[in-house]
Amino acid sequence: MRKLFAIALCLCMLSSICILPVSAQEDMAGIFTLLSELNIMTGDPDGNLRLEDAVTRAEFTKAAVAASSYKNSVATHLSVSPFGDVTYRHWAAPYVRVGVSNGLVSGYPDATFRPDEPVLFEEGITILLRVLGYNDSDFGASWPYGQIRLANNLEITDGVSCTAGTPLNR
Repeated sequence: MRKLFAIALCLCMLSSICILPVSAQEDMAGIFTLLSELNIMTGDPDGNLRLEDAVTRAEFTKAAVAASSYKNSVATHLSVSPFGDVTYRHWAAPYVRVGVSNGLVSGYPDATFRPDEPVLFEEGITILLRVLGYNDSDFGASWPYGQIRLANNLEITDGVSCTAGTPLNR
C-alpha cells in the first residue's frame, strides 16, 4: 500500500509540470485529498496545494519520508543540524535527518542540502526509487540515466515528458 502511495505522490508531482492537462489534474483531486489526509502532501495554511509552484528539496523530502516506512521515526525536536543550511530549527530538519539517515535523500558534495532549491526530475525519480526499496547499486554508475532507465523499466514514467534537469512542480 505504501508503495502505491509513493508512486501516486511522485506521479502527482511529475504530472503537474510534465504531462497532465488541467482536466486530468482535476480528476486526480481524490488522490490529492488522500495524500493530504495521510499527511504525505499538505497545502499552505488555507489547504491550497499550489500545484503550479516548484516543489523544493525540503518539501519533496518531507513527502518521501511521510510516504515511507520511516514516517514514524521523525522526531519533532532536534538539537543537531543535519546540514549547515538545514538548521535544527528548520521545519524540514526532522524529515531531512530521517531521509538522509535511511538513504532516501542525500546532500551535495559541498556538505549542503539546499532545502529551498527545486527538486529536479532525476532527483525526484531517485528518491521515489529509494522509497520503493531500490538502492544505488540498482542504478548503475551512470547518474542520472541509470535511475531514469530503471523508472522507465518499472513504467513509473509512462506518459511523463520530463527530462533530466527539469524542476518538478508540486
